[in-house]
Amino acid sequence: YHQLSSALPGQLMDAILMTIPPGHRFPIDQREGEDFLYMVEGELVSKVGDVVMKLRKGDSMHFRSQSPHSAWNESDHDAVLLYVGTPSIFRGKAQD
Repeated sequence: YHQLSSALPGQLMDAILMTIPPGHRFPIDQREGEDFLYMVEGELVSKVGDVVMKLRKGDSMHFRSQSPHSAWNESDHDAVLLYVGTPSIFRGKAQD
């Protein structure tokens, strides 16, 4: 992944460009905050609550992350995803 956000004091959100290989599945997550996903290349299947969507290049979704959610790459190609979300998972950590 490539972290696009900076080490801003009191950082509340992250912006991350991720390359997701074929077969990768993110674990189910649920937390206070919001997530925004934008597909740069390829496709992912995303599940938020009971809603399952296939995201393709140019698609986006924005949701409250209190709902259980996950995403996975069931294609044969890498997927490139721009993730923007709160709260920051990098807050207080050193940046590359």
